[in-house]
Amino acid sequence: MKQAKENVTKIDDYVKDIASKGRERYQLSETSATNGPQATVSKETQVSVNRLYRNVMDVNPQFVDDPLLETLLT
Repeated sequence: MKQAKENVTKIDDYVKDIASKGRERYQLSETSATNGPQATVSKETQVSVNRLYRNVMDVNPQFVDDPLLETLLT
């Protein structure tokens, strides 16, 4: 579980960084959606990755030793 948390944190940080660079390059505000050619990460992808990040971080290790990580995608 520790490795899953580390990996999903890296992915979340990477997606945020790419979206931020796209907004900066095209002079968009931080709240602007990046759904077009102006960035490489769509808003939908950002939301999905952030949801996965929150789900993985919310797993309580006292209740689950080795969860099926696929169940955190829904």
